[in-house]
Amino acid sequence: MRTVKIILKVLAALVLLLVLATVALVFLFDPNMFRPHLENAARDQGIELRIEGNLGWQLWPALGVEVNGIHVAALEAPDDAIARVGNASLRLAIRPLLSGNLEVHHVLVQGAVLDLRVDENGRGNWEALLPDESEPTEEPEAESETTADAVTDEDSSLQLAVESISLREAALRYRDEGTGQSFELSPLNLNIDGFNLQGTPFDMDLSWRSVIEDQGLFGTQPMHVNGTLRSRFQLAEDMNQFRLTEGRLNVDLQRAGASGDIGLTLALQADHLLDAPVYKGEFALASFNPRALMELLDLPELDMA
Repeated sequence: MRTVKIILKVLAALVLLLVLATVALVFLFDPNMFRPHLENAARDQGIELRIEGNLGWQLWPALGVEVNGIHVAALEAPDDAIARVGNASLRLAIRPLLSGNLEVHHVLVQGAVLDLRVDENGRGNWEALLPDESEPTEEPEAESETTADAVTDEDSSLQLAVESISLREAALRYRDEGTGQSFELSPLNLNIDGFNLQGTPFDMDLSWRSVIEDQGLFGTQPMHVNGTLRSRFQLAEDMNQFRLTEGRLNVDLQRAGASGDIGLTLALQADHLLDAPVYKGEFALASFNPRALMELLDLPELDMA
């Protein structure tokens, strides 16, 4: 009995020490000290990374990290951002980790902007971020069967679930200087509730506004395409199968004073994604005004005589 009391006292002391260390880590240790190390590591990979805002973290009641003001560019043009993120944060539940489950309260990315451009020679600005294929790469060492089996067993026992995934006020811009074509998607908003890899359906809500400029197709009047997609998804744990059900797609087209709406209900299924994909789908197009759509696209009216 005395031995049990001693063990309990030692455990209590360890827990107290852990709590004190956690408090000291949160209040005395500034995560921003990692900023130059992260930026230098990215620069070693040929990427100009700037963290212009603060880094922050939270250890209780959820393990969380937050980063603000991310700027990504090529080293040859460090001030010309290819990607920017206003704010990104993640909150991870601590207790489920003890039982081999990964439960995330939320993943939030706000104000992300991707600015892609192709110059007159056909070279994209993002190509400067890609590794040089002319440089030799080291072949990875083959893993032993025992190690591979252990990793596989460990991965299969880890259950992933995310309460909420949000992409807010995102933007995608693309311009080809050679052809004059351009595309802007802004804002783009995505919300996913109840994401999991156990085959349980979860909700997805996507909305966007976009502008397409292409003189070959639309002349001097750009096409405005706004839409929403609401559906339920199912993903298998091995990522080899997915299903989309209750899909409702609505698209609003506007150009040169003309407008048209297209509605679509859909269901999709994909199997064997990792080896030999097989797709099946059902679509139902809602009634629409074909004359308005033809006017939008500058198509001649059909002669029905």
